[in-house]
Amino acid sequence: MKDQSPTVVFEYDSNNYARFGYRAGDLFDLLRRNGYGIWSYNDMTRFYPIDNETLLNGTINLIACKDENCLLQTLDYS
Repeated sequence: MKDQSPTVVFEYDSNNYARFGYRAGDLFDLLRRNGYGIWSYNDMTRFYPIDNETLLNGTINLIACKDENCLLQTLDYS
């Protein structure tokens, strides 16, 4: 069930992934194959969807969740 799936908060850094032989897209593909959407956020007040075309630079924190509405309700931003 979507509402019982864990929300994943993780650090994104494509250079660090490359050091271990992975592309950042590998992680995104894994999450999406399992029904997750991925968002970046700004001080937990604005969420921005991340897709395969979004270019991310540097080290940032991202959130993956199966249901955006559930995520917003959990964070009380509905």
